[in-house]
Amino acid sequence: RSRGLGDVYKRQVHMSNAAASARNIVYAAIAAVNEELPSRNQIKADYLTPLAGPDSELDSLRLINLVVHVEDEIERTLNVQVSLTDSPNLFDDGGPLTTVGKFIDHVVILINSGTT
Repeated sequence: RSRGLGDVYKRQVHMSNAAASARNIVYAAIAAVNEELPSRNQIKADYLTPLAGPDSELDSLRLINLVVHVEDEIERTLNVQVSLTDSPNLFDDGGPLTTVGKFIDHVVILINSGTT
């Protein structure tokens, strides 16, 4: 069956909904982790904010905490089970945890693969 414009539009809407959901979920997780940090160490909910590496304010425990918050919120709000820690390159240099924006993009991919 060939895809009509309606199918393409539905897919784009689904993808944009996933992107908005991923952004909201990641930003909420950042807020939750920030509650545990002194104000000088809190991270910005901004696409360019580093999450891992030497420029990040998060230690490894807080980074894992952020990931778990995101997994839990995806399951709770979207009823989709994902395991972010199963991603083979999650903690690599240049990987999905390099910045908030890369993490959101990674979450969108996982949400879309879990809902198709």
